[in-house]
Amino acid sequence: MLRKSCFLWTSCSDFLRTFAVLCFLLTLVLCQKNTNNSVLVLDLLKTLDVNSGMVGISTTSGSRPGQPGWRFHSTVKELSLPASEVTRLASKPCQALGFIFMARQSKNSDGVLLSIYSPSLDKDGEDGGTFFEIGSDLTRNHLRLTYRTLGTLTVIHEIFRPSPFRDTSKWTQLAVHVGVDAVRVYVDCQDVIERPLIPSCRVKMPQDSTVFFSQNFEREKFTGYWQEAKMVINGFQGRPWYCFQDYYNVTAAVEEANKELQVLRESAQGSPLRIGQDPGVQSQGFPVAVGGQNQDITGERVSKLERTIDGLTLMINMMKQQSFFKGNR
Repeated sequence: MLRKSCFLWTSCSDFLRTFAVLCFLLTLVLCQKNTNNSVLVLDLLKTLDVNSGMVGISTTSGSRPGQPGWRFHSTVKELSLPASEVTRLASKPCQALGFIFMARQSKNSDGVLLSIYSPSLDKDGEDGGTFFEIGSDLTRNHLRLTYRTLGTLTVIHEIFRPSPFRDTSKWTQLAVHVGVDAVRVYVDCQDVIERPLIPSCRVKMPQDSTVFFSQNFEREKFTGYWQEAKMVINGFQGRPWYCFQDYYNVTAAVEEANKELQVLRESAQGSPLRIGQDPGVQSQGFPVAVGGQNQDITGERVSKLERTIDGLTLMINMMKQQSFFKGNR
């Protein structure tokens, strides 16, 4: 009896981890469906109508078949969002800024992927009116994040090494989520990099902002190749594209939740639980608890585990779809 009690104590902590995973993943579902009006996704390439007729821009093959790719040369002209779009972005309640890029950088170059400039902040100083900026320097092999602090609006630089674009022979997926107190950087399917922001970051754009793409106010241009560039007001809760290990983690969590549920039910009624296949995911081989007569099985933990299994199974189907935010504007 003591042995089983110890196991239940350990499994309870496992359950809490599983339930935390569910909460996280369900948040991703909300983000993907974009049903939350506070999330605004802007496709920069479409908004700017990037095409090969522009000076300094030519077509290229990208990493995603059927989706156009663009080569940006050093002769590219100013690219900034229309004032109407900036007003829409700046007027939105904002708790975080998110950016999603698919790009390749030219060898030994130093350039700015995106910059937000405000004339009201343009005082004497090396950063001028820069409100926010993401740059990549391959000569120093780092990613550079520039932001303004809350209150004093002091300019802060955060450096991440190495630059995600250091391998100039391949396309790189980069996502940056900037909250008030922390930044998360996602590169391809690598582990997320999370860092606290001290002092805290101001994420609400000034009304007089200009949003520059692939350059900044000083024309420090990002030369190379583009296939995706999105700005996400209020950011995202997790990696905004599909990776195998994410899929694996979800299926593993389903198995863990089923084992947990089996132990709890056996403990409650002294009979084994039959584990079967959910018809919706049977071909994928994901184990899901089969419902039965549970009149004698009560308790909040059992109910939560059942909801966890349902939610994770939903996530399995969601993750079969394409990347988050695709096609949203």
